[in-house]
Amino acid sequence: MAEAATFPADDSDGSMETILASIRRIIREDDVGPTAGQPASGPPATVPAAGEDELLVLLPSMMVQPDRDAQAAMPIETVVSVPPGMSAAALATAMFDDPVHAPATPEAPRLLAPETRAAAVQSLAALQEAVRVEPQSPAGPNLLRSGGPTLEDLVRDELRGQLKLWLDANLPALVERVVRQEIEQLVRRPT
Repeated sequence: MAEAATFPADDSDGSMETILASIRRIIREDDVGPTAGQPASGPPATVPAAGEDELLVLLPSMMVQPDRDAQAAMPIETVVSVPPGMSAAALATAMFDDPVHAPATPEAPRLLAPETRAAAVQSLAALQEAVRVEPQSPAGPNLLRSGGPTLEDLVRDELRGQLKLWLDANLPALVERVVRQEIEQLVRRPT
């Protein structure tokens, strides 16, 4: 290894540059190393001027290899975007019936009968509808309006129509897929 560098005891303006220059010199000496026939110490390293940038090279041998076990143990966070107008119950049903979002554990017999599950989903949907608050009173943000429909009213009406079109187009296929998955699980279940 290289000889230990001595640093000034006081905090002068050049102390940081001196320390950095000493560290760079030691690293260069370690990388190059003395060869046969050459003295171990060469000319002192030059310190770049205060405004100059020094080029640092990162070699592949300097790279830290990722810990594969730590990466495998890290949980994967899933971000789910909720389509507009989709209820929480429908989203939960769609997420856990979709094989992409389903847990990776082996299938166990279901604890709930399909009728019980459907009743629970329907109850949750009714609860969501009961909790939803739609401002109808003129005492809220609509206080300043001049009697015509607000932008919020127009958007709500337009989205209601688009939601109906989307449900008409996609709900039968969604229900068919969920029913097909349930039938496949029943067929595969050992008797």
